[in-house]
Amino acid sequence: ADLVKPNREELADATGLADPIAGALALIGLGAGGVLCSLGAEGMLLIAGPIADDGAPAVALRARLAEPLAGNPTGAGDAAVAGAASVLAAGVPIRDVAERLLRRATAWSAAAVLAPLAGEIDPAHAELAERLDLSPVPLPRTDRA
Repeated sequence: ADLVKPNREELADATGLADPIAGALALIGLGAGGVLCSLGAEGMLLIAGPIADDGAPAVALRARLAEPLAGNPTGAGDAAVAGAASVLAAGVPIRDVAERLLRRATAWSAAAVLAPLAGEIDPAHAELAERLDLSPVPLPRTDRA
């Protein structure tokens, strides 16, 4: 798959690894192009290949809002997938659109939490995208190099 989108629990179940960074790296090692992992109130994680000789992925970013949102999380994961898919539809590699993909997926997910009904996103998604803090993810040390 070009991109998989588990939440933290699904990623741990799939890989046997509690740490979402390690889990994402494991899925990339098995052939996934990238992993977009929902971390609940802690935001989202995007890890994408290719993996360099030193074990570092091409992309390792996290997005989060300064404060968690209150609302209904039903459909938030689906909204994140839709946001990511809308960016990837142009056929551009994840590494070239990583920040835009992560910002849109996280904002649409957050907007789904704010929407009164599952399957909708609040119109505030554009404003939420601007408020997101994107930061590099500290990666575990590897023995490669």
